[in-house]
Amino acid sequence: MLTEADSRIVIDRKLREAGWNIEDPNQVATEEPAADGRADYVLLDSRGRPLAVNEAKRFSKDPTTAKAQAEEYARSLKAPFIFLSNGEVIYFWDYENYPERLVENFFTRSDLERLVALRSQRKLLKSVPIPSKVRSGSDDREVRDYQQKCLAKVDEALTKNNRRLLVEMATGTGKTFTVAIMLKRFFEAGWAQRILFLADRIELARQAKEETFDVFLSDYPSVLLTGGRRSREGMITVGTLPTITSQLGAGGFSSGYFDFVITDECHRSIYSSYKHTLLHFDAIHIGLTATPNVGQYSFISDNEKKLIRNTYEFFNCWNPLTEQGKPVFSYGILDGIKDKVLADYEIFAAKTRITAEGINFEGEDYSPSELERRISFEDRIQLQVKEFVAMEAARGGGIRKAIVFACTKLHAAQIARFLNAEYPEWNGKYAEVITTDIADPKAAIRRFKREEMPAIAVSVGMLDTGFDAPRVENLLMMRPTSSAILYQQMRGRGSRICKRPYGSLKNSFLIYDFT
Repeated sequence: MLTEADSRIVIDRKLREAGWNIEDPNQVATEEPAADGRADYVLLDSRGRPLAVNEAKRFSKDPTTAKAQAEEYARSLKAPFIFLSNGEVIYFWDYENYPERLVENFFTRSDLERLVALRSQRKLLKSVPIPSKVRSGSDDREVRDYQQKCLAKVDEALTKNNRRLLVEMATGTGKTFTVAIMLKRFFEAGWAQRILFLADRIELARQAKEETFDVFLSDYPSVLLTGGRRSREGMITVGTLPTITSQLGAGGFSSGYFDFVITDECHRSIYSSYKHTLLHFDAIHIGLTATPNVGQYSFISDNEKKLIRNTYEFFNCWNPLTEQGKPVFSYGILDGIKDKVLADYEIFAAKTRITAEGINFEGEDYSPSELERRISFEDRIQLQVKEFVAMEAARGGGIRKAIVFACTKLHAAQIARFLNAEYPEWNGKYAEVITTDIADPKAAIRRFKREEMPAIAVSVGMLDTGFDAPRVENLLMMRPTSSAILYQQMRGRGSRICKRPYGSLKNSFLIYDFT
């Protein structure tokens, strides 16, 4: 029969993996007299003071059965933290502040010392006022009412000791800006010293750092990790899940390294192969998403319903009775349109029989989803382009920026060629393909955002999510999608309100639905 001594062999190994030298009495004391017994392990700080009591149980026992005993030991030794382990699982208990919780690993000495220092600095969040206006670079920027309400709701949830919070805000409503204010208040209130911000793609990570954190949070240094063993210095670490995953393990980020983990577009991460990375960090997790509540869309697939439910469950806000999620704060696209924060939109349905039903060609049937993937008809693409050109001429009002969502890189090239043929006066610069394999995608994006030409960006997947170009007034759906989540992200590329170069206000956009 396995005994407690067997579980201690595993515990010793896991302590060593977390950087503890269990043979050094200046780091780890064993069988330490405490209360009316002896503590199995006492982890000591660099000055020899108790940091944590670690109570060991045999493999077959639930280690939480030792809670009362461990708390007596911890209080008598004045150790602020407790670990409970049977070798297979580890619980961490900050017994003055939170219930015990499962963690992936033991914390390092520096993690625990930092937590002690952080506890001594912490103030009530309400002691840091929620601003109605902030300084961002050289400009004053208004904090909208719904953004202030979001900050207040997050404060309320944290004050109730919630450690997983989900915030839903529609594309274009300023999630990253709201988060920047949130992080500043966490730093000012002494709730955080290190924060991890996870973005869906490296381009979005760079955008968040350079356009928001570096401008608004210049007093709190941020670092962008792009792969390899990079310096970890920085109060805000920005990266993608693959990059952060590559920096776990020996010499990498420990379980207690970050105080907060902010995951943008979190519905993409929760049940992917990177879920273990999120679980590695014993931090307060805040998820950001524009994903709809499942009750809002009758056409959402069962697979996406499951994905959304998993997201809600990860952030502890799923109600199994109503089968609905209840995030800490929600502000959807209809709220934004009603409040004139987001541009309203209309849909021009340009479907054809082939688009709806597919086609039989040379004795073989092709479904609508296979068009431009398995089989392509240039006449059809040209007809779609001509319909768009005719509609734009009928609308009048000059050139409008547009994004075309294409099926493949070949399809994108064909669309751009036909569009440029319709506008020969722009010498082939009216439409430009922007995909990952062109010479300089960043330069192409910059041209599209800042210059008159190209008027139209034709892309395959690259501009679907997170791409911020407020002047976009037309979206051409030339690639079918069965994903309600992806469709919402694509639609959001036109939802920002802005001033046109010639002074009038862009407050609406048009979706050309060819699929």
